[in-house]
Amino acid sequence: NTFANYDPYPTYVPIGDNTRFQTAQNIDSSSGTMRPEASSDAENPDVPMNLGYCDAGQWTQYYIDVARAGSYKLYPRISSNAGAGAFDVEVNGEKIASFTSGGSTGGWQNWVTRDDQAQEIYLQKGRQSLTIRMTESGMNTNILYFEMVEAATALEDLQELYNYTKDADESLYTAASWVPFASALAGANE
Repeated sequence: NTFANYDPYPTYVPIGDNTRFQTAQNIDSSSGTMRPEASSDAENPDVPMNLGYCDAGQWTQYYIDVARAGSYKLYPRISSNAGAGAFDVEVNGEKIASFTSGGSTGGWQNWVTRDDQAQEIYLQKGRQSLTIRMTESGMNTNILYFEMVEAATALEDLQELYNYTKDADESLYTAASWVPFASALAGANE
């Protein structure tokens, strides 16, 4: 049954200017053996679970709600017993970042923040899907850090809205609402 695990009301995790996203919380769906397990992260005792059994090809999907469009610095907190492991982060099905273990952390519950692998990404404002996709076996994750670098300007927000709606079905709107809306957005795009 395709809809056996379908959630018509998914949980949207808020992403703000400085967000500590817990990878073992609010999972919408996942594949294979990848799953939450008890964590013992001494620096983050309020993060009781981590994502474990992270084998190549496995994934977990979440829903996020980004408060402000803009550039964010993204980096993970991971553990790796033997020094292997890598994963991609996707938003709305597009890869936005890739991370590796960076070497052994000394055990499955010896956690290291890989801010040395921080990558600048751009996130649109609003509700989106986020996927962690393992590309190499051998690591656990428990946190993704999102730190605002630069918020989008109002003009960038309008241009983004224009690009989103430029091919919209106008029949869904009344002429009185669509014409001024489309005209304002077209002007912002120039």
